[in-house]
Amino acid sequence: MQGQKSDNENDGDKNCKTLLRKSIMTNRSIYTYMLSMLVTNKDQDFYRLKYANVDVPKE
Repeated sequence: MQGQKSDNENDGDKNCKTLLRKSIMTNRSIYTYMLSMLVTNKDQDFYRLKYANVDVPKE
């Protein structure tokens, strides 16, 4: 009986870890999506103009 109980506990741990990993990946993708929505085209142009000329020597 104890052997079956430990197997069930191990399965539960695996399921919890899998669910945790899935939720972390889901949260990460949602976070990335929200960040990309925050950066609008106007902001992208601003950052492109601001940081594009960092390594270009001024004449």
